[in-house]
Amino acid sequence: MADQKISALTAITAVAVADMFAIVDADDATPTKKATFQQLINALGFAFGAMSITGTSATTVATQDTPVKMAGTTTLSTLVTAEEWSMPENNRLRYDGTPTCVTVLLCSYGVTSAGTNKTYNWYLARGTGAGAATVVTETKVPRKIAVGGDVGCCPIFLLDDFATTDFVELWIEGTDVSTSNATLQAMNMIVLSLPIPT
Repeated sequence: MADQKISALTAITAVAVADMFAIVDADDATPTKKATFQQLINALGFAFGAMSITGTSATTVATQDTPVKMAGTTTLSTLVTAEEWSMPENNRLRYDGTPTCVTVLLCSYGVTSAGTNKTYNWYLARGTGAGAATVVTETKVPRKIAVGGDVGCCPIFLLDDFATTDFVELWIEGTDVSTSNATLQAMNMIVLSLPIPT
């Protein structure tokens, strides 16, 4: 099975490289024509999705050790592979393609809190369809806001399979007995996905 997957991936790569050269050299009159980022991603067989925060809003962190979805207004990137990734609501990237794909997800964010010496855990949370999201515990990233008003910045990563309608969100959890609300000041989430060879 492993050999079949490697052979399939090799075949996909060979076609992708040929497609890339076809894109770059498609116009004989301008042999130095450059492929766009989206063309190159598509030629390699990848799908691309991304969103960023464009409007801040405080997230209510009311209960200790209880993760909640981060609030804020997010916007889908114009570079997204529309047939594969969408943003059906704020702070949610959803895979709409087929078949199941292996996905690398990268997220960077900056968060502030009015509280002093407050420790938070951030997670990526996954769900499917209309179901509720559940935090992926191994993605936990702790961060302490030492002084109220400081902005704490962190990256968070995930490598996993995504099937049609699977989605991902950024969540937060307060670890102190006396919790304090938190506000996303910046957030960029990107995904690169490649169909799993069958």
